[in-house]
Amino acid sequence: MNLIFFFVSVFVIFLFFNTIPSTTYLGDSGEIVTAVYRLGIPHPPGYPLHNLTGKIASFILPYGDIAFRINLYPVFITILNFILIYKIILIFLGIIVKEKNFKYLSAISFLLSLSFITSEVYWYSSIQAKGSIYILTIFVFLICLLYLLKLYENKNIKYFYMVLYCSGFLPIMHHTSMFFMIVFIVLAFIILSEKLRLKNILTGTFLYFFSFLSSFLYFFIRNGKTTYACWSDISKFNEIIDHITRKIYFQTETVPLTLQSFIIKLKSITLQYIFNYNILFLFFIIGIFLLYKNSKKIFYILFVSFLINIILLIFFTGHTISYLASFLNRYFYLLSDIISLFFAVTGVYYFFIYINQKFELNKNFIILILSIIPLLNIMTNFEKNNLSGIFLSYDNAMNIFKTLKEDEILFTRLDCPTYDIYYLQYSKNKFRNFKVYDREGTVLDKSIYKEIINTPKYNYTNVMEIIYSIYEKNNGKVFSADELDILDKKITSFPYGVIYKLVKQETVDLSGAYFMSVYTIRDFFNNKNLDFFHRDILARYFSNIAFFSAFSGNDKKFNFYINLAEKIAYDNNAILKKIAAIYFFAKKDLSTSAEYLEKAMKLDKTDLRSVNLLIYIYMQMNDYKNVIKWMEEYYNLEWDVNKKNIIKNKIEEFKSKINQQNY
Repeated sequence: MNLIFFFVSVFVIFLFFNTIPSTTYLGDSGEIVTAVYRLGIPHPPGYPLHNLTGKIASFILPYGDIAFRINLYPVFITILNFILIYKIILIFLGIIVKEKNFKYLSAISFLLSLSFITSEVYWYSSIQAKGSIYILTIFVFLICLLYLLKLYENKNIKYFYMVLYCSGFLPIMHHTSMFFMIVFIVLAFIILSEKLRLKNILTGTFLYFFSFLSSFLYFFIRNGKTTYACWSDISKFNEIIDHITRKIYFQTETVPLTLQSFIIKLKSITLQYIFNYNILFLFFIIGIFLLYKNSKKIFYILFVSFLINIILLIFFTGHTISYLASFLNRYFYLLSDIISLFFAVTGVYYFFIYINQKFELNKNFIILILSIIPLLNIMTNFEKNNLSGIFLSYDNAMNIFKTLKEDEILFTRLDCPTYDIYYLQYSKNKFRNFKVYDREGTVLDKSIYKEIINTPKYNYTNVMEIIYSIYEKNNGKVFSADELDILDKKITSFPYGVIYKLVKQETVDLSGAYFMSVYTIRDFFNNKNLDFFHRDILARYFSNIAFFSAFSGNDKKFNFYINLAEKIAYDNNAILKKIAAIYFFAKKDLSTSAEYLEKAMKLDKTDLRSVNLLIYIYMQMNDYKNVIKWMEEYYNLEWDVNKKNIIKNKIEEFKSKINQQNY
């Protein structure tokens, strides 16, 4: 078996190596790579253990792009996870079944482990820097789980200590592991309750807090005073604690969870599981009943833990029901997926025992049939997760700098392109003379916010004041990476290449149209398996070309690029809203604009901004029936009681207008 593991591990490394992106990947990767490279602090909770281990791993391959080296890091962790899952499943089978044939159990464990690491979401996570956080979290989770099973088997105090010690690392890995940390500790105490003495409890508690607290020392060594690659330049004790506890995310106003959004998220999780594991889903369902029948105690522990974790994730991972939310949250369920493997392997084992007894099939033949699952995974997911020809993160940031001059100023806000620019400036040391500021004040140059950052004064109003004062001093030289309006100053943003130029309202400036012809966008031609973020960025390029074409009167070019933008980002409500804005401002076509906004609403039924825009457009069209329809929708979505009362009164006003018109 050791020889088989060696050759399969080499094969897995070869497969994953050939699907790794050569540089940063869209999303958080640029920030994560820079934090690892500079030993900085990325977004909350900061991931200190990941930063340190990632930095060490980057020295293993001392040549090549730093992003590529850190993308390679989770591949090696994956091999360890492969071995750990195999051992965990093997121990589990040894506990619940009476099978004497070790080779048979070993083969089942091996194939289930291989099936997991070659599943779509796991594979995708294990070949890029952002995903390496989840892969390392899985590694620590698996070590805890392995020692817990060994403790259950042997009741040896050393395994109790190891469970507590390793569990201490889970809170700083990723917040999705918090619940399982509690489960591991509680179960460790229950399993050894009859043997535990005060000395054992105190030792175990010390080990837990030692691992828990020691990792946090990183923040006090590497913070805003010692590194420029530090999120919001945190340095004070309270700022570090707020960062570790992810306070900023709890302060952000979110859409409340409703029964509808709960059901939709649950449906999304189920469909993700089915598409990710295919036939293993059937074995998972079968295994639930079989495990209950064979070991009720183990069943209740696993099933209740699995169910509670899913419910907690639904409650604490944002309640918007767009495709983007599902795409971003899909990593979070990997730990629950590992728990589901216990049910799946139970189903697999007993199903094939039944087949063996019913049809008297040779067990080797049964194993051969089971090997089809990981083989199908490899055949389908290699192409799906082949990111080796993807460069948009790098190209997009380079294109933005092509658009700017050194004396011009750019403001960013969204992860894309903020983190991509961050990577170029702070990891690659390119374009350091360019002034780029993050409106969130998290990364990039934060000097303009130094008086208010990490204080209550850092808010939207004050940031807009700072941006406006810079605009006044540098008129015609201030840009934004996304749409930006300072309404009280009558300042808006007009497309300028792929970015936006801050101008006075009603200004039409088509000088940026030229840049659309000099940009590099290799991914559209190189790769057909583009994920949500890549399709979003490409659609923004094509919709901006359509925008300039509309103003220049080139209808043929407009129609081609507007249709292309919709075709590649049909499931993206932000792009559909952008297309609606183009029809509204450039084509003055209110009806088509409303049509695209309604399409956007179908993708995200909680989007209040789209509802507001629909109400405004239908008011401009004097279509009061649709005004009432969307105001009622607004009323249903709004959770502020005072605002609901205002909306209700407005609805009555419009109903009265309709009655008067009919009269």
